Amino acid sequence: MGAVAERKPARALLSDTANLVLLIVQELVNVPEDVEVVETAGEQTTLLEVRCHPEDIKHVIGRNGVTAEAIRHLLACLGAKERRDFVFKVLEARR
Repeated sequence: MGAVAERKPARALLSDTANLVLLIVQELVNVPEDVEVVETAGEQTTLLEVRCHPEDIKHVIGRNGVTAEAIRHLLACLGAKERRDFVFKVLEARR
């Protein structure tokens, strides 16, 4: 049985990695104040869910998913250093 995951929605509570993702995504979008990163940390895996303005999702994903894949690659490099897996998801904004 796995450990209970810990959810961290507020920026002050995010890890350095989640804050890095937040900063990157805020630079990509037109409405940076609508960007939200929710971090859910398990034993060996951390889920980073990004929500942003509906018109900005295309900027985060990029053409053919290239931008999102670049963020995932960066997280894989950081994860190797920290011996942790990161899962990056771009979700539709809440209405």
